[in-house]
Amino acid sequence: MPPKLDVQSARHKPDPLWAGRVRDDGAVIEGIDKFVSGPTFMTSWVELAAELGLDAGPANDIGFDLAACHTEPHRRYHTMEHITAVLRHLDNLHAATPTAKLAAFFHDAVYDPKRTDNEAQSAELAREVLGAVERPEADDVAAIVLATAKHELPADAPRETAAFLDADLAILAAQADVYDLYAQNVRAEYSHISNADFCSGRAAILKGFLLRDRLYFTTAGQAHFEAPARANLRREIAKLTSL
Repeated sequence: MPPKLDVQSARHKPDPLWAGRVRDDGAVIEGIDKFVSGPTFMTSWVELAAELGLDAGPANDIGFDLAACHTEPHRRYHTMEHITAVLRHLDNLHAATPTAKLAAFFHDAVYDPKRTDNEAQSAELAREVLGAVERPEADDVAAIVLATAKHELPADAPRETAAFLDADLAILAAQADVYDLYAQNVRAEYSHISNADFCSGRAAILKGFLLRDRLYFTTAGQAHFEAPARANLRREIAKLTSL
């Protein structure tokens, strides 16, 4: 029988590839530590793989491949820190099921700001990888990932989808300085777009969110995130439209 993952051992091993909060080029990755703290990306993956009973070899391969995806040089917000933040918010929302946690690891696995099909590609990757290790959650994980494309709740969505969408957009409700760093990192990911085009496009997206009856779908999400998120969105829109 193949060896199982040693969670206790993994907890005490350093994460040399991702422990720093600054990239080699000096760019800040996310600064989310002021908003959410918890285990590192790889520790969380090892714990999830052990919970699922995945064999060590495939689990390690998947974990390191996902880490490689989330440390691509063009990423500034959609990094491993974002994934650990989503995992923590899922826990706080009492929705940290294996399916939801798998969706967290895969939902931004494919991320190229120049493409418009990142969510579809990430969903397909999740379905392929999880299918290869015979996980019954594969289709539900893919469905949750697809729901992040529009951040709307499909009628036939898996039960974890509402909480997952709330966790993914919890950053909108962060304290002002953390939100501002998030906005800066998103801008950096779209450095290939002119400032005028970025400001107009980003403002349009944020205004669309403000027009929604609700940004969050769970009772807890609405109670904790809705008001501060709307305040942050209005503040960023004001900045974008003044440039």
